[in-house]
Amino acid sequence: MKKKKKLILAFIIVLFLIFASGIIYLNRVILPVRIKSLIINSLQDLTQKKVSLKEMQFNIFKGLVLRNLTIYDENKTFLELKEGSCTFFILPVFKKMLIIPSIRLKSPVIFLKRRSDNTFNIQDVFSNIASKKQKTLLESLVPSKIKFLTGLALSIYKISVSNCTLQF
Repeated sequence: MKKKKKLILAFIIVLFLIFASGIIYLNRVILPVRIKSLIINSLQDLTQKKVSLKEMQFNIFKGLVLRNLTIYDENKTFLELKEGSCTFFILPVFKKMLIIPSIRLKSPVIFLKRRSDNTFNIQDVFSNIASKKQKTLLESLVPSKIKFLTGLALSIYKISVSNCTLQF
């Protein structure tokens, strides 16, 4: 009986070490090198503005975490985000679904500008999204290099914004 308990404990320890090393590899190699550039390029394509992202990592409790995201153009900064995080379910991807239970945005600063023709600069982003109506929003965010993500149904259940600043 003791031998069986030791075997189960050793199996749990090995499983934990594999999981921990996988997360370390994800945070050190895959996210900073590959996924970070994909997100920057996709946001640049979607917003038609320049994008910078300082740090990106995966956290067990917060999910995918983006830190110091800035969207700007030649004139001015459009959006600054101190921290944004989202959790997502992995298993529905095999059923062609991407379910995001929550997106959390901490301390975003939005620079809103009213133009002489009574339009706001934020409308440009939505018009760019509407002009890509032949694709779904998820397909416009994901480059064509990642074939298995095309055609996914996207469901977002909650967006939480805290400590937001809107500057006119």
